[in-house]
Amino acid sequence: MKAKVTLLVLLTVLSTALFANEGENKATRSSIIEVVKKDEAIFNLIYKGSTSQVSVTILNEAGDKVFVEKIKKLDGFSRPYNFEALPYGTYTFIVEDEFGSMNDVVSFEKKEVVTTLPVLIKCNATSLKENGYILTIVNDQPRRAMVRIFDAKGKLVYEKEELLNGNFSKLYNLSRIEASFDIEVEIDNQTERFSF
Repeated sequence: MKAKVTLLVLLTVLSTALFANEGENKATRSSIIEVVKKDEAIFNLIYKGSTSQVSVTILNEAGDKVFVEKIKKLDGFSRPYNFEALPYGTYTFIVEDEFGSMNDVVSFEKKEVVTTLPVLIKCNATSLKENGYILTIVNDQPRRAMVRIFDAKGKLVYEKEELLNGNFSKLYNLSRIEASFDIEVEIDNQTERFSF
């Protein structure tokens, strides 16, 4: 009796194991994708899997196909896609292989250009020279600065464009100007005026 129960349990386990594998795909590995932004307009699709053919489709926000290609006989690839000619927006990469479909959504956005302004523009009288005034511009990038000096009547007496490659400092001898005057500095359409 004990042998019959053991045999019955053994047959049950074997039949369950045999029927559990029925209908499964023989390949047990799955494929993976990843889309990485390499540059402002270039996205790199990375595919890892072993298959005979992969279909790559790119859809725009409206669901329209903007690109389709088929790649044959591979174990994986890394391929760049240039979006330069496409409008900004959200795009979906769809990759189909014999194991199914995978997708990854990317956002193609205009790169923001950040313009930084000079950290500091100062103009002070200096004790180094009588009627000497020193203009100092603390700056973080190459720029052009227009420096103008006006007499008490508002007449332009000096004008020069200075090329800034980092910080800038210059001593001005204003002994020929009687009474008050203004020094004006214009950088990136921003103007600062100092009255003396």
